[in-house]
Amino acid sequence: MGVWMWKQVSQKYWRVETDVLKGILKVMDEDGNIISDNNGLSKEAVELMEKNFFDEVAQEVVIDVSNVSDDKYNPMYV
Repeated sequence: MGVWMWKQVSQKYWRVETDVLKGILKVMDEDGNIISDNNGLSKEAVELMEKNFFDEVAQEVVIDVSNVSDDKYNPMYV
């Protein structure tokens, strides 16, 4: 799953979540409201969006969990 921050002209950020394996592309505004929710996309379609669009207009968010202890780490909330 990829998480991207897409800066808008208004200087606000939209959050974009992609999942190549599940074929998901979801766009949310700064308040967490869903703007677009696409499910059932092909793996190739999601990869194409990540490579040709989000790499150009957005920044991928890298979540560092290396400093989280094992007893508090839950991969469902990363």
